[in-house]
Amino acid sequence: MGAAKITGLAVAVALVAASAPARADDTRCTGKTPAGGRFAICFDPGNRLLLAATTEGYGGGLLLRHIMLFDDEPDLIWKLEHEFLVGRVGGFSDRYDAVLYSGRYLRHARDGHIVLPFAVSKKIFIPFDVGADAQVGRIGGVLGAPTFELGVVRTVALIDISRSEDFKRRLSIGTVVSWDMKVVHDPTNALEDHRIVPFSTGLLNGHFETKSGLTIGDARVEAGKAWSANDGWYSALTAAVTLERVLIAVNDRPVSLFLGGRYENIDEQLYGEVGVRFALFQRQDRRVNLRPIKKPK
Repeated sequence: MGAAKITGLAVAVALVAASAPARADDTRCTGKTPAGGRFAICFDPGNRLLLAATTEGYGGGLLLRHIMLFDDEPDLIWKLEHEFLVGRVGGFSDRYDAVLYSGRYLRHARDGHIVLPFAVSKKIFIPFDVGADAQVGRIGGVLGAPTFELGVVRTVALIDISRSEDFKRRLSIGTVVSWDMKVVHDPTNALEDHRIVPFSTGLLNGHFETKSGLTIGDARVEAGKAWSANDGWYSALTAAVTLERVLIAVNDRPVSLFLGGRYENIDEQLYGEVGVRFALFQRQDRRVNLRPIKKPK
């Protein structure tokens, strides 16, 4: 399908979605027109269905996030973020990338405790939150090239030193384990290489969102050693930075400008990206409010 057809299809879907108004139902996050109508003034960027058109191609995905509360632990929450079918294709580099599922799970206790599951449970206090990243089903490559990369599984053990109660900020450090394969289209020689990271690379990730959700920034660096079936151990380094700003909203559905860049030392390439994102649906911002700790009787 040509670029013009893809652009036309994206615009048509966006216009259909924008034709049905989205109700701005949270008075803390709504403005008011002189005629008395209400409109959204803050958004939750972790809950939206996206369409995107950038210099790196056309794509989109479904983003969801929520919290888990516990009656027996009123000062404890799990912050859960999920991304489904996020991908893109085309652009100046003719690359394609897609991920079936990725998630982030962070445990936050207001007093910073964890419980060790010994015969007699013991509570200890730590100055950070703990959690994990997970990703399965990644595929990427260049259109028309005879090879592509298949990411079988990837997980990161995380600590978050920002200890935020909500999703607005994050400063995480972690160690990575992953298994990727390089595959050739030729059925007689389908597998070309395995690439394995056995907890041998480190991750540093910073993230922030404004209170309104109108501006989002994220930076990530991963460095260390990886193992290749063909080449043995080698140094691995990837870095990425993104910035997104909502410019306008159509029927409470935001349209944002997206800027990004990334570097990979495997091919010694620096990639840049600029484009727009349109949310087919997006929830308004929801604050995370921990319930008061119940005092023992």
